[in-house]
Amino acid sequence: QIRMNITTDNAVAEVKSSLSTDLVGNNNDIVYTSKLTGTAGDAITVAYIDPSENSQSLSVEVTGTDITVNLATDGGGLITSTGDEIKAAVAALPAAHALVGTADKAGNDGSGVVTAMVKTALSGGVNAVAATLPKLWVIGVK
Repeated sequence: QIRMNITTDNAVAEVKSSLSTDLVGNNNDIVYTSKLTGTAGDAITVAYIDPSENSQSLSVEVTGTDITVNLATDGGGLITSTGDEIKAAVAALPAAHALVGTADKAGNDGSGVVTAMVKTALSGGVNAVAATLPKLWVIGVK
């Protein structure tokens, strides 16, 4: 009598970390998707800063994996930056573009003015696991 146990290791596909904003207003939400592999993207953060000053320009800064979007304001200090402008500014800065890709969130077209957003991490990254061949274990021979 031979008893055998056959096992297989299941492969796991990589999942990129992401952040989908949920701001007040219409047509202003963006989905940020990590360009880093697996869980490494969970370290990326995005913040939208209201400068609370008049006539400021939109700018993006990167420190490590922290992306800070300094929002533009008009002469009265009101935020004027739109989702489309932020996507373009992130894409134009090599350090930010190396970390994330951007897209309009479903149901948004990027034309809406954004609001300030606290530093928020991307999440949901999964590291890939390669598949292996089945293993055959002979438990006993009689």
